[in-house]
Amino acid sequence: MNYLMYGLIPILILTPLFSYFMATKYKEARGYPHTTITNMSRFYPQDIVFRFFMLPAGGFINLIYMVLFAWMKKAQKDTGYTGNTGHWLLPLGHMSVIGYLLAIGTIDAGPLPFIHITGALVFFLTLFSITISQSLTLMDMHSWCSSVIRTCSLRIKMGIAIYLLFIFVYALVGALREYEVPANDDDKYMVIFEWNLIMGCLVWLFTFVKDWQGIYITLKVDEEECC
Repeated sequence: MNYLMYGLIPILILTPLFSYFMATKYKEARGYPHTTITNMSRFYPQDIVFRFFMLPAGGFINLIYMVLFAWMKKAQKDTGYTGNTGHWLLPLGHMSVIGYLLAIGTIDAGPLPFIHITGALVFFLTLFSITISQSLTLMDMHSWCSSVIRTCSLRIKMGIAIYLLFIFVYALVGALREYEVPANDDDKYMVIFEWNLIMGCLVWLFTFVKDWQGIYITLKVDEEECC
């Protein structure tokens, strides 16, 4: 599993950065914090590159969700942890990926349709919720049994989660207090929230590389049925 993480998460981080580089280089959009990832990626060739790499990532994100919650469930079983591991978030995570795919598929649809905005918000907020919730759960599991996760790894995850929580509160308060969005700009606080959430959550997921070194994806075969 960690080989997939090493290969795919850097691509997911670099793809929006490619859109940013191209859009600002050719003056198609203003830089951070004036333009969302969506509006950076709607021009050619960013739109092609963005779809090519980010659409297949929907399946990879679902796989990460499955591994994350299965790994935590196994840790709960091995340690006898009696707390809640937040497994109710797993189906929500899977369903939110549908919103992610709809948002990516309509990234250059002119004036952004309702389906794009709704899909993106559902995915972003679900990813944010999983990041915060599972960080807190891992901290509680670590206090129950320190062998569940390395202390250094937990501190990095908690640092990212706290930072994202601060960004969320800052963007929410700023958006509520903002009276007017400057012409030719996206909402500043939406831009700050989107860029930080995507990059922060991808880095958060990448921190599991070392934690999941012993996890392999295999096809389980029942030998007695095959023979």
